[in-house]
Amino acid sequence: LAALAVVPLPWLAGEPLAAIPAAKVAPSSAEIAALPRGAGSGRVFAPAGQDRTLALRWRYAGGPSWGEGAVSRAAEALAGYTNLFPGIPTTGSASPIGNPRMERLVGVALTGGDAAGVLALLDVRHVLSPFPTRASGLRLEGRGGGVLRYAVPGAFGRAYFPLESRFSADDEVFEAFRRRSVDPEKTALVAPLPAGAPLPPPRPAGSWAAARFLADGPERAELATSASAPSLLVLTRSWDPGWKAKVDGEPAAILRAQLALLAVVVPPGEHRLEIAYRPSSFRTGLGLSAAGLLGVLVLALAGPPGGRPR
Repeated sequence: LAALAVVPLPWLAGEPLAAIPAAKVAPSSAEIAALPRGAGSGRVFAPAGQDRTLALRWRYAGGPSWGEGAVSRAAEALAGYTNLFPGIPTTGSASPIGNPRMERLVGVALTGGDAAGVLALLDVRHVLSPFPTRASGLRLEGRGGGVLRYAVPGAFGRAYFPLESRFSADDEVFEAFRRRSVDPEKTALVAPLPAGAPLPPPRPAGSWAAARFLADGPERAELATSASAPSLLVLTRSWDPGWKAKVDGEPAAILRAQLALLAVVVPPGEHRLEIAYRPSSFRTGLGLSAAGLLGVLVLALAGPPGGRPR
């Protein structure tokens, strides 16, 4: 059954892709070559990849046919998964499902909110778009191949410590950002938890908090923290229930701040924070796969030696 499902795939995909050279898939424009790479260099916001309608409009602007032109335009605008080829981190998820909370937070910038402020909160340093933008606070710094590159000032970085925090429902957070009534650098709006995990009090004047990355990967990060009082550390990466946290080896609560970001309360003093992505779905799938393999072995061993008796 597996062979019947997999073997025909090259023939099914070969016809539409046969006329498209592999070089057309990898972005090679000067605007993309100038973009930063690496965990510490910030992210890129590519609207053509974030917005499905915009992506389709960009890809098929010259007609509905799928060919070199459509693939080249999609690659130049980092639409789809093309950001994976040059290793450019974007606000979009590598999963085809996407992250609805992250998309909603980015949507604040598209509904009259402070576009530059929201993108800076997500540690976005550049915007790459096939269409001009009227968003305030963005500075055009280059264009080429039909793509415009904007600079975003004041990126928050990979993690930061707001001065205070409070619980807020998602709709309240969205409206606060859209109306620009909250400064996310000073105040963290945290989603309420059923367990009622407490938030630290506002940091008093003269207090301090700092964090240094020791390791930073897509599914794991390790930080050294130092604070004069209990503080909320917000990491500018997507929150997901699969994230787990440990402070000095002891489990710590993972909070969701600013609608879509990951946050952890760190105690005063010098500590080591570890976060890792360990979704329950992975463990469930691994267990089912092991059970299926074990079942196949049991059935194979239960049969009579030498095959079916005659």
